[in-house]
Amino acid sequence: MSYIEGLDLESSISRIQQALLLCFKLQESRIAVVSSTAAATLRQLVMFVVDKMVSEDQQEDLDPALLIEIHLPDESVKYLGPSAHDTFAVFEDLCLLANGEKPNFLHLEFLHKTFALELIESVLANYFEAFRKVSATCLCFSPSSRPSAYRIDPAPATPPLSSSPEIPF
Repeated sequence: MSYIEGLDLESSISRIQQALLLCFKLQESRIAVVSSTAAATLRQLVMFVVDKMVSEDQQEDLDPALLIEIHLPDESVKYLGPSAHDTFAVFEDLCLLANGEKPNFLHLEFLHKTFALELIESVLANYFEAFRKVSATCLCFSPSSRPSAYRIDPAPATPPLSSSPEIPF
C-alpha cells in the first residue's frame, strides 16, 4: 500500500492502475500461495481506494480545480474529487468485468465473474453508506452496467413448489 499512499493526483491514478493490474494478473497464477496473496492484496487495494474516497468526502473544502468531469450512464455529467473518481472508475470496471464487458479504467482482458462479484459485494458490505452519499457511484448500478447477478427482476416471484409453510426435518 505504501506504493500509492500520499501521491499527487497524476502519479496516483497511474500507480493505482498499475498496482491493480499487477494484482489481477498475479491472482490468475497457478501457484496457490501467489494467487491467494494477490487476491488478498487486491481486496485491500480496492478497499484502500474506497477509503481514500471516504476521507476526501469528509474534507470541508475540496479545491474545485481538482474536480474531474465524468459522464454517467444516464448521460448526465458529474464532477468528482480525485479519490471519488478513482473509486467510481474501479467500481464501474468491476461491474463491467462481472458482466463480461471491457473495462474502461483497468487494462484487463478478463476477470472471473465470481471474483468480480466477491469484490463488489465486499465493497458494498463495508462502504454502503459512503456509496449512498456519493450519487455518482450509485449510478454504476444502472441496468446496463450493474452485474447481472444484482439486477432486479421485474417479473413477479414464482410461488414455491410446496404450498405447505412447514420446513421438513
